[in-house]
Amino acid sequence: MASNFDFLCTHYPQLHEHAAHAESLIYSAPRASCFYARFTLEQAVHWLYANDPYLQLPYDNSLSALIHEQTFQDNLKPGLFPKIRAIHKVGNIAVHDSTSVTEKDALRLVQELFHFLYWLYRYYAPDGRTIPNLSFNRDLIPRPAAPSSQDLSLQQLQELEAQLSQADEMRCIAEERQRQTEQQLENLKAEIAALKQQNEAVPDTHDYNEADTRRYLLDVLLKEAGWNIEQAGWTEYEVQGMPNETGKG
Repeated sequence: MASNFDFLCTHYPQLHEHAAHAESLIYSAPRASCFYARFTLEQAVHWLYANDPYLQLPYDNSLSALIHEQTFQDNLKPGLFPKIRAIHKVGNIAVHDSTSVTEKDALRLVQELFHFLYWLYRYYAPDGRTIPNLSFNRDLIPRPAAPSSQDLSLQQLQELEAQLSQADEMRCIAEERQRQTEQQLENLKAEIAALKQQNEAVPDTHDYNEADTRRYLLDVLLKEAGWNIEQAGWTEYEVQGMPNETGKG
């Protein structure tokens, strides 16, 4: 069955497997889908730290510390970090909070994951500059023939989280960095920099849909703070004089 993540098959088969699984659960098990979106994000972040010596290892190995490390954020295309935050936050809610997680949340997270993994391929794959300008296709998402009640419970997801813990993997990455000589790290850094420069030489015309992500992340933060944004009469108003290009927020 075709997936929005098939572009990953050749160079990143493991990321393809996990991302496609998150995609397959959007309508049948949205809470589990959000968990797998976050898990795939974690796998991708670990891959970046293992393969790009420009990224400095933070004070601990948690996903939160890894994505908030300054060199990690500096390395991203502008507009990608809110997508990563959304996947991280809603993925955590799916596992640790009884707050409802809907098909809308699962769809949003898988879409954000699509954009992040497209960026990873576009700038790190040997043939990244040749990848076509892909758009997320909702028609590729599997739909259950009948309403399903197979979503995982909080307890089941927490057990799965413990089972799939990536702490050991990140420790191995850190230890490997320590074993590498300064010359090896410099050679790898130069190799990765040259590859990224080659891929950047071809303009990236992909629409990363930044504005929608920022609106969704704001809703997530409001819900996290206790606001009921689903209630009737909830309205968002445009604010002038904001510190951005348009001056609007």
